[in-house]
Amino acid sequence: MKKKILKNTLSLLTLGSIIFSCSKSSETEQKAKAAIQKVITSINGIVFTKAKNSTGNPATPTEAYKALFIKKTPALPYTNNLYNKFENYTIKEYGVFKVLVPFDKTLNIETAETLTATITLNGKIEPNIYLGDSTTPIDPNATSFDHVITTKLVHKDLIKSEGISHSFKLSRKEKGSDPVEKVCKLIFVHDTPSTDCSIIKFALSKGATDATGNAKMTVAGGLAVLGTKKPTGDGNTKATPVEYEIEKAAFSNIAANDVLKADAMILPDGATISTKDAGGDDQTNKDPIIDGITVAANPTDDVSIYFKVVAQDGETQKFYKFTYKNSLNTE
Repeated sequence: MKKKILKNTLSLLTLGSIIFSCSKSSETEQKAKAAIQKVITSINGIVFTKAKNSTGNPATPTEAYKALFIKKTPALPYTNNLYNKFENYTIKEYGVFKVLVPFDKTLNIETAETLTATITLNGKIEPNIYLGDSTTPIDPNATSFDHVITTKLVHKDLIKSEGISHSFKLSRKEKGSDPVEKVCKLIFVHDTPSTDCSIIKFALSKGATDATGNAKMTVAGGLAVLGTKKPTGDGNTKATPVEYEIEKAAFSNIAANDVLKADAMILPDGATISTKDAGGDDQTNKDPIIDGITVAANPTDDVSIYFKVVAQDGETQKFYKFTYKNSLNTE
């Protein structure tokens, strides 16, 4: 009888120990889940920085980092503050970010490149939080952590609603329990493109061989429109280009065969110059920034060049015609 009572007592103690152990394990797991959820809900941003996405000295951007910035005309040097960081994103839900890559039909990074993203928090991270498969926890006093992404950036994939998706795992590991994990996502998609294809400003300049003449031609730092816009032509077709006339009488020291370039032309963000099927021929379809207008040798001849401004969407375009009028031509 005594043996039976002792046996039952031991069984109860063992059962109690098991229940206590299970209860403790359950509490630890709940604590870990709460900690992970707190981290996820405290993520308040994502930023890509020049300091972490450049190579060499002086710094040059990685191809992937460069793709995060919209094309500008005139181009800005990499020393410009614009390139210090990129943080154009939306939060789809807790732990899911859509990174908005500028729309660019020519973007074709098919060989995976690395991008370092800095994930920012609205407070200190919890203790015992691990990123990915790391065996070292994130500093519990940190208010941000870095995640290195290896990704392709290809236009045909970025225009899809699902974009290009990359995941990273955060886990809370407690002694005596299985780790609790949460997967976060960064989804790269194209931003909405602009349809603006208007020239904002332009000025003409010629080579540095004649500083006096060039100084007069680059009034207001080269940002003034030094030409007369003709009232005809809306630019919607090659037969009706927007036309600007530049008269020799408006400038000094202009000679035959001088090349006048619109090297201070400003275009809408993402817009580009195209000379393909621009309304002229092989001799007159020219890029006003790179090729410019070559003044005719005959003082009675006018010279025109034709080009298009194509908006960021790669579809919307406007036709332009620049005409240099020699002073002896009174027509």
